[in-house]
Amino acid sequence: MSQRRPFTGSRRKLVLAIDIGTTYSGISFSVLDPGVVPEIKGVTRFPAQPPGGASKIPSVLYYDAAGVARAVGAETLLPSVLDKAEDELWFKVEWFKLHLRPKSDTSHHITKQIPASHRINPWSNGPDDQDRIHFVTEGEASLHFCVNTGLTIRESSLWTQGGGTRAYQEISSPECCFAGSIFVTEESRVYFEEKLRESRFHGDTTNFGGVRDREPALDIRSGQMKISGVDVARFFEPSISAILKAVIKQRSTSRRPITAVFLVGGFAASPEKLQQLGLSVHRPDTHVNKAVSDGAVSFFLDHFVTSRVSRSAFGIEGSIRFKHNNPEHRRRGHVYLLVDKAFCVILRKCQKNRSFGRHFFATHLTYYKTNFDVILLFGLTELKAQIAWKENVVYGQL
Repeated sequence: MSQRRPFTGSRRKLVLAIDIGTTYSGISFSVLDPGVVPEIKGVTRFPAQPPGGASKIPSVLYYDAAGVARAVGAETLLPSVLDKAEDELWFKVEWFKLHLRPKSDTSHHITKQIPASHRINPWSNGPDDQDRIHFVTEGEASLHFCVNTGLTIRESSLWTQGGGTRAYQEISSPECCFAGSIFVTEESRVYFEEKLRESRFHGDTTNFGGVRDREPALDIRSGQMKISGVDVARFFEPSISAILKAVIKQRSTSRRPITAVFLVGGFAASPEKLQQLGLSVHRPDTHVNKAVSDGAVSFFLDHFVTSRVSRSAFGIEGSIRFKHNNPEHRRRGHVYLLVDKAFCVILRKCQKNRSFGRHFFATHLTYYKTNFDVILLFGLTELKAQIAWKENVVYGQL
């Protein structure tokens, strides 16, 4: 378990972490008092929730015709809100997180399954806000949660620093796999629609469940339908297969052998498939409802991950020296010393480090040349770019 140090700031601060889930969202926080060891806590009460509260609220919003938000989270479940939404033709926004997915081959299959997108309140941030708002992947937030709950594996820690703080380095580029619970729900919906298509219950599943509802041919008795375990397993099969493919891919591209997996989330209760790959599966013993938001606060406080592996190559457009033995250069028909509009790589794909830089120069007319460096900061989950140059430099005479 992590031994967090006291906060060294001079005044009290508040850290908020928001886990924006596809269907439910949660918030965790930490109050930073000078000289006090920070603690991570979760928000358990939200507006419009019934007595007792809950750790998460629906990721749902209602907007009116003018684009003004009228209901958020638990408010969208109130009968009065549902009636007003129907009377005043409010539009419902849900699953909006999936619109933020990367443009990759792993997400093309879900495009048609996402509800129609509507305009959400615009948000813009200035330079000051950019320094205060940070983004962290669910995977890295979950790693921080596992470390804070005492779930660590000696082989997964590349080195140990003083004070009991563990430091981790990525050994393979991260994967983003769209295979959550909503896709299990979609598979079950297709199954029920097909099974009930020729019955009197088709199209009326919202009122299904009365004790008088009976259809032996469909295994329906006293309002309950019996479903075989094989059919239920089929609901989960696409999601489980996608997770297994992602794990296999990471093992194949890893710089070191992967022998263990940390599972955090709803699917963590069934680790058998991963164990079949010869992996040691580990799960936190505590509740994982706020694993991502708690881990995101820990990411801000602890920074266990010290270096990462790039998922793509990064660079700028520029000129490079012409190489006669390079087929790409010859195809462009260049006969000069430089090839224009070439991709100048600064950070290569799957490269591992914290910062990178490369020297460039730009010519102006005939008499001027500008020398500058492009620097990429890769220490955190967000890539940052800077330009550096020397200004007003006076050189002594020889």
